[in-house]
This record gives sequence, C-alpha cells and structure tokens, in this order.
Amino acid sequence: MNGFGGYLTYIRDIPARYRDGTGDKLMQSMYQTYATEGATNGKPNGHFYVYEEDARNAASEVLETHLKLRGNALEKKIDAEFPALWKRFDVN
Repeated sequence: MNGFGGYLTYIRDIPARYRDGTGDKLMQSMYQTYATEGATNGKPNGHFYVYEEDARNAASEVLETHLKLRGNALEKKIDAEFPALWKRFDVN
C-alpha cells in the first residue's frame, strides 16, 4: 500500500512516464490504483501485475465513469461480461 509503513515506508515506484500525469492516463491509473507490485526477498521489485480482482475493480470504474452504470446494473454487466473477457485476455 503506497505510503504505508512504520520503520520502512513503502512508496510505489511506478515508471516515470506515468508519474506526472502527462502520459497515458489509463496506464497511470492502472499502476497507481489497480496493479499489485511484486516482491523479491520481501522487498518491492518494480514488476506490476493485474490480478482478476484488480481488473474487476478497474472495469467497474470504467463502466461507472463512461457508461454511468451503478448498483445492480453495474454488477449485472460485470457478471455477464467480465469472466469471458478475463479468460481471453489474462496472460498470467
């Protein structure tokens, strides 16, 4: 979790081209909000992954923002279309 810690504080170090808001807004949001950073020997390693739950949350935001879907309509759309799309595009 970005900014969380005690003695050692975790700061998410996303690629520079997505840090300042001048690059691709979708990729910036994915790195900052949805992607999970991997770890090597218990320390962040700079490799980011989008797991199924992360992708569902991103899809929900897109449907809310662009299609104005909310509540039950949003859940129905996600439940109806997300599983097949995840199966098709998940490369992990």
